[in-house]
Amino acid sequence: MTRTSPPAEAVTRVAPLGIRFRDAATGTSVCDGLRVACRATPGATPRTAGLSPSGTYVLRGLPLLGATERGDGSEQFWSDPPVSRSYPIEVTDGVGRYLPVRFDAAAPARGLFTPAYRLPGTTGGRPPGPGVPLFSSPGRPVPSGTAVLRAQLARVPAPSEPASWAVLEVVVPHGPSAFGVADANGAVAVLFPYPELLVPDPAVPTAVTPPLSRQTWMLGLRAYLGPAPVVAGPRDVPDLAALLGQPPARPLADAAGTPLVSVRLRYGRELVVRTSGNSNLLISTDPVPVPPAVQGSPHA
Repeated sequence: MTRTSPPAEAVTRVAPLGIRFRDAATGTSVCDGLRVACRATPGATPRTAGLSPSGTYVLRGLPLLGATERGDGSEQFWSDPPVSRSYPIEVTDGVGRYLPVRFDAAAPARGLFTPAYRLPGTTGGRPPGPGVPLFSSPGRPVPSGTAVLRAQLARVPAPSEPASWAVLEVVVPHGPSAFGVADANGAVAVLFPYPELLVPDPAVPTAVTPPLSRQTWMLGLRAYLGPAPVVAGPRDVPDLAALLGQPPARPLADAAGTPLVSVRLRYGRELVVRTSGNSNLLISTDPVPVPPAVQGSPHA
């Protein structure tokens, strides 16, 4: 007589929260060097995420989600998880490439979690790309072939006060806008691909292509800065929704309050932007409409 062993009991586990991060400057995934932590309550020991082979940061062992993690992952499970709640997530970069950021994430999340946000100055409710955007720190090395605009931002009417966590938008000719975020000291670096190079008109036989050193473009410039802080808790970490939800502000060309609406970029040179007669780029939060983006030819 043959004895038949009872079938092995299947054990299932549900990863309650999987997050991917995206470089806001290049659009590529960030799969290394990040510390992704959840501190469920103030003073609690944070839970840190592990990195999967696919480049996803996975958080497990979150408070109150034990029954959820033991779920079977079926359609019925996802339609009514045993427990669901929101957790604060804080992200820092140990390599120093990106600024810190925090956001709230509902868990369990089916598939990859993407926070609800929109870039400043846009009306669409859908995020511009998958994952959580990370913005370049001022000290980040600039990749080869990439343009960079740098500035030290200060508030008006208190020019000694840095415009901490202000958002700077660079309107690139014939391309998507690039966004940069100032750090706690007001320093900002906006990285973006160079605009299209000037190509001579093929109908003009004598036309020649200008050398790269003479290629220039006019860029539009916008700023976003609110009166209220965008940091959460005792650590100087901005909240993503508050950061990107700041109202329009005005970069100033001079002390008289003339708006700075465009700047010239030259190929191969870092573009450092300042208010005339000042070492900083002054940002006014006076509620005056921001001028429209520069239109016309991308080359000057």
